[in-house]
Parts: sequence; C-alpha cells; structure tokens
Amino acid sequence: RRSREGGGGSVRQLQRRCLRFPQGWSWCVRHQRHRPQHACTAGGVGGCPDTTFNFARNVESVDHQIGHADLVPAKIGAYTAFGNYDIVKKIVKQGGFFPTYITGLSGNGKTTMIEQVCNEMNRECIRVNITAQTDEDDLLGGFRRVYGDTVWQDGPVGIAMQRGAVLILDEVDLASHKIMCLQPVLEGRGIYLKKVNRKVLPAAGFNIFATANTKGQGGDNSERFAGTTILNEAFLERFRITIEQDYPPIAVEKKIVKAIMRECDATDEQFADALCKWADIIRKSYRDGATTEMISTRRLEHIVHAFGIFKDRMEAIRYCVARFPADVRDEFLSLYEKIDATVQAKKEEPAAPATVKVE
Repeated sequence: RRSREGGGGSVRQLQRRCLRFPQGWSWCVRHQRHRPQHACTAGGVGGCPDTTFNFARNVESVDHQIGHADLVPAKIGAYTAFGNYDIVKKIVKQGGFFPTYITGLSGNGKTTMIEQVCNEMNRECIRVNITAQTDEDDLLGGFRRVYGDTVWQDGPVGIAMQRGAVLILDEVDLASHKIMCLQPVLEGRGIYLKKVNRKVLPAAGFNIFATANTKGQGGDNSERFAGTTILNEAFLERFRITIEQDYPPIAVEKKIVKAIMRECDATDEQFADALCKWADIIRKSYRDGATTEMISTRRLEHIVHAFGIFKDRMEAIRYCVARFPADVRDEFLSLYEKIDATVQAKKEEPAAPATVKVE
C-alpha cells in the first residue's frame, strides 16, 4: 500500500523485507519453522535444545557403517564354475581397473559367476540393478532427509569406489541416457560430485563389471528382452573387453544339476541326464528357428528344486514350463516324455480296475 501511495520503496523491495527474519532467528527442525533462538535453546517446557541450525553451514554426509563381511557375496554350495569363470577371476585378481562387459542370454550365470569369484577371493562386491529410471541420484548419491535434517548420502558407485570394491552394473542394457553420468568413473579417474563440490577417487582394487542380455546395440535377440535399449557408443567404448557367456556344455550342465540335486536331497542321476539332454535339444532347436523359447540353466535349477518338493518328474517339469505359451509348453512336455523312458513306461501301465467294497 505504501508503494502505491508513492513511498516506502517498490513492491519488490517490500517483498524482500517481509521475507527477512530478525537477527537471532533460525530454522527449528522440531517446529519446522523459523523461531527466535532463545525460544528453542532455553530448555524446559516448550524448549528444543540442539535442534536449530544455520542454513549457511556445510552439508553433512551420512556415515555408512558397512562391514567387510556384509559386502562379500555368500558362497553357493552347489555352484559349479564353468565358462568364463577363470577369465573373470584373472581380471579381479590383477587388482587394476579393467571395466568389463559380459553379455549372454538369460539364466546362464553371468552375475552369479562374478559374485562367486568375489567370494573365492574375499572381495567386496556391490551389485546395482539398472532400470530405465536409474539416474545420477541413484548411482552417485543425493540429498536425503535424516531425522528432519537434509544430508548427503553417497550412492553405491561412490561407496564402491571409496572401498575399492567390485561394482556390478546388472542388466545395464535397460539403462537410459542417464547412465552417461558414469563416463568419468569408467575411465578410472574418479568423479567430481558437483552437488557437494567433492572429488571421489577410486581406491585400489575398484573395478566395474556390466552384465546384459544384449550388447547394447539392438539385434541379437534383443526383441526377447523387453525394455532393453541401444546404449550410447561412447559409453560402450569405455569397456575394455566384452565377454560372451553361453550356456554350459551338456557334460558340465549335468554336474551343475546333480550338485543342486544333492543340495535338495533329491538325487536322481537318470533324471539329471534326461533333463540335460532335453534342454540341449531345445537349445539347438531354438538356434535353428524351430522353437521360439529356450530352457536355461536357471530353469533346470527351478525344475530340480520343484522335484525336491513334489517328488515327481513330470509334475516338476509341468509346473516349471507353465510360464511358456500353451503350444510351446505342450511341445516341451511331449519332447521330455519321448526322452525319459520311465515316463513312457508309466503312461503305458494299464489303469488298476476299480473295486467296489460290498458290506
């Protein structure tokens, strides 16, 4: 009103004046508003000592109390090393920064292989599952509310760098362009956290493995994996090598299946042989274009666990292939019945005649 009457300064100046608080006032976390400091530090009824702070102070950080044992992956008793296990072990053992991209179809042990190498070598490992929504805040860190205060919390990438841990970017081909925030990290030079003006340098032993079902360039069965994207060429170029992981040979897969059977207390060597032969035929058919689906090593593991519960071969397989379309499911069941002689014999057994009890 005074501005309109020609005195007291402009409207903008009055707005600034109204937003100013008297000297000695500060923000009270408990009351969530500005209050005189003496009102919040006097103690007693209505007092809230140690709850005021100055907005101009430096931002605090969350101190992560994570033990070494908490980050070393657990050992899988039935795990059988195969494929590129020794290559990954050499990369981890050499201790230098050597970012590696591992690609292969689903369920062939890419991520588990890295984790079991870290277990064998007693190395800390941090696994981050990437999605289309993953961004800089998720990876590098961001501001969080802790007990009413705003603090900086490092993300998994920053924590792995500072601890010299192995970082797994799992399903990296699901990432959006926001994954480009990791460019300096993939160069091994550290990263500057611009939101808090702090440089994070990698400790000795820090390394990155990225796992994906595709090579991040489309094609190669990428249509089977919904949500996968074409990754930026500059991002892919920063990985020094690419490892192609395939399903294990049938002889190795038999060892894997039998080891899981022992763990489930459901050892049946004939069933293990039939399962692996069945999966091998389906994979060859898939590569030849004769079928649209495939049985992975992980799917065989599911079947063994189901067999340990139901104690019936066909019942275990039937439940575990029910996820496929009906025509594919029936093809897979029919194929297994032709491979397993015990199933054929059971089908050919004449049904027992019904008996009626007469009193």
